[in-house]
Amino acid sequence: MAFVGYVESVSNLYTSEIRSMWLAGLIDNKFKLPSAEKMLLQTMKDMETMKKSTRFYKKNCITTFSINHNDEICEDLG
Repeated sequence: MAFVGYVESVSNLYTSEIRSMWLAGLIDNKFKLPSAEKMLLQTMKDMETMKKSTRFYKKNCITTFSINHNDEICEDLG
């Protein structure tokens, strides 16, 4: 069983669909996950980008960051 993320706003509805496609690709061994260290480094980099691009929010907000996130998912899927 797997659970796919959350939807923050109407502008991110399609993100759940593409995340489901990514999960199916992972389960079908279409790509391999990077090491935990690489994933952590990427997460830290993404958090810094979100902090800079979402200056009007007190907490991290993915609304303006979803295009980059979807690009990364598509890159994994080929």
